[in-house]
This record gives sequence, structure tokens and C-alpha cells, in this order.
Amino acid sequence: MDDELLGGRPAAVQEARLLLRLLETGSTVAEVRELIEIPPGLERRLLLFAQANQANPEDRLMVLRAINFRLDVARHFEKLLAARAAAAPAETVEPVAGADPVSDGIPVNQSEENPTRERSCA
Repeated sequence: MDDELLGGRPAAVQEARLLLRLLETGSTVAEVRELIEIPPGLERRLLLFAQANQANPEDRLMVLRAINFRLDVARHFEKLLAARAAAAPAETVEPVAGADPVSDGIPVNQSEENPTRERSCA
């Protein structure tokens, strides 16, 4: 996939590509996503620091840039993952006899919340 199609910062695109390669070494998508994300508690504390640090705008901008960079990496990783899935041959999955995903409580086509919202401090 061309960088122009991904858009955004070249460093974020490059990191997303490198992280995608971890899937070839046995890492799961969930493990890679965990490497990319900033844990919510830490992100809240960073945003509070940035908001409280009005006296030093350089520190505030550094924190916001770091958070937004991680979000950018996550966005590019998801795009690359989707492109990889689209390019892969479709797998045929045989249904389990007697299983009904809805009545068995298994969510069908469950998608994760999009973690790529830009953060800012007002």
C-alpha cells in the first residue's frame, strides 16, 4: 500500500508497517494493538498534565503530539490490517453443527471501538 493512500506522518506509517510484521512472527493482532495504545489511565494523566501545564506550552504540545502520534500509528495499523485482509484469500469456515451464535451468546460481527480519535486539551 502506498504511503499516499495511508496519508499522515511518514514515521507513523513506518512504525505501523513494522508492527504489522510482528503478526508474521506469531504475535496476535490484540498483542500488537496493546503495543500501540496508551493505556487509558496513563492517557488521562498525560492529558491532565498537558492541561495543567499552561505555563510551559512546549511541554503541553510534546504530550499532545505523543498521544496523537500513537493514535496515528493505530489508524495506519488498522488500514494496513484491513488491506492485508482484503488481499488474503477468503477462508471458508464450516459452521458447528447445532450451534446458533445468537442464542449461544456469541456476538456476530462484533467490531472494536475505533481507538483513533485525536486528543486535544482546551
